[in-house]
Amino acid sequence: MITSRKSLNEGSVRRSRRSRDRCLPAGLGCFADRCRKPRARLTPAQAEELPEITRQLLAVVPAGTGWTPDWFESRNHQQAEYLLDPAGYRALSSWEQREQARAYQTIMGVDRFAEHATSGQGIRWRCSTAAQLAEAARLIDDLDVVAARREYSVADMLEQGVYQVHETEDDAASFARNLRDLRSRAGHCRDLAARGLDLVITLY
Repeated sequence: MITSRKSLNEGSVRRSRRSRDRCLPAGLGCFADRCRKPRARLTPAQAEELPEITRQLLAVVPAGTGWTPDWFESRNHQQAEYLLDPAGYRALSSWEQREQARAYQTIMGVDRFAEHATSGQGIRWRCSTAAQLAEAARLIDDLDVVAARREYSVADMLEQGVYQVHETEDDAASFARNLRDLRSRAGHCRDLAARGLDLVITLY
């Protein structure tokens, strides 16, 4: 998962949301894989390769942020979504329902960034405003851990097809790992919201 911290109302971001030709993926395709570091560390050759839209976007990213691997480096974002509401996850019967579920939006962003913005896997980019990030943090903070643990099951996640679940992992260990990452996510959301930053999310 990769995130970009910036205002969704900034001009270059709005243009990338409106136009397929000026969309973020045009720049991210060359940028994310080899340039997960501050803009100042790009070589002149790398900087020259970035399209103009990417240069405009980088110009409005606050120092110390930018394109970075996110908090689910173990690729357990879907497991964290399940942990937030195991019973609700089991009740979902369509992708459309999942996109509207609070647990999904807490992890993957509240809104679609743009209809034309998708990852290399065809997964739609999503985004959350600072206010929505603050709400996501509150939802995680308010989680009934005891109730969630009671409903949580590795075997059930396997049956539901949850991504990157390993059948040999113990329920307690799996729950603890995903809860730790969820709480890290809440802290990250609070930090961004306090700084007035929005978030663009894509899976890679």
